[in-house]
Amino acid sequence: MADQQAAASVKQRNIQQQLDPSRDFAEPGTPVKRYVICCTHRSGSNLLSEALYRTSVAGDPMEYLNRGFLQEYAKDRGSWNFTFADLMSDMQARRTSPNGVFGLNVKYDQMQTMFRRVPNPFTQFLKQADHVVFLYRQDRLQQAISTWKGQQRDTFNVYADEAETAPTADDDLTFDGPAIAQRLHRVLAMEQQWRALFDSLGIAVQPLTYETLTADYDATVRHMLSQLGVDAGAAAVPDPPTVKMRSETDARLREQFLAHIGAG
Repeated sequence: MADQQAAASVKQRNIQQQLDPSRDFAEPGTPVKRYVICCTHRSGSNLLSEALYRTSVAGDPMEYLNRGFLQEYAKDRGSWNFTFADLMSDMQARRTSPNGVFGLNVKYDQMQTMFRRVPNPFTQFLKQADHVVFLYRQDRLQQAISTWKGQQRDTFNVYADEAETAPTADDDLTFDGPAIAQRLHRVLAMEQQWRALFDSLGIAVQPLTYETLTADYDATVRHMLSQLGVDAGAAAVPDPPTVKMRSETDARLREQFLAHIGAG
């Protein structure tokens, strides 16, 4: 119970910090370069997005379509009476870096849930973006395990400066093969949905894997900055702003899952 309360506290605090005016750029620029990080869950998007924000030259590409973010945003406004265009106009006015770069990261199911009408306002934004990144994970089983673990403890990302106080204990998790299989199916389905959308819209994307990002974090962030037209050599790339949530439990769950499907 204490761990669940602590996890909920960390999650809520993170969302509140994302909307806090102190995170707005002191002198926001006028958007001249817009980019979108299209991703799946547990693919490293929080690590990449927070790193780009902390360079101060790549906007603040957070999950503006995350349900928790939207709930807090509506609470601040005192109403749910706003459109995607309203949200983007407000965020671009606050979160465009001084050099004119604005970004956001989106999971496919977030886009589906928030915008069911046709034409989808997000896809219109996506088609007009100057740069689109497709972030995914090569080890889909580990991704599914990570997703399931995160849902069990209601904690998906921990910032490095909160690592000592954040709840991370997971050695008591009981294996649930069907639940992990369901998450694996969702990962694969979401990947395919993104690829189908890119094809249907004729969008050229820059592929990026979680494994590449974590193996060479600094070079990956700098490469993306250069793709955005930013002088990557002059940029200050921060230390990794989030910590890995992986533990010995992941190896146990992986072994149990492979045995569960007869592949162990």
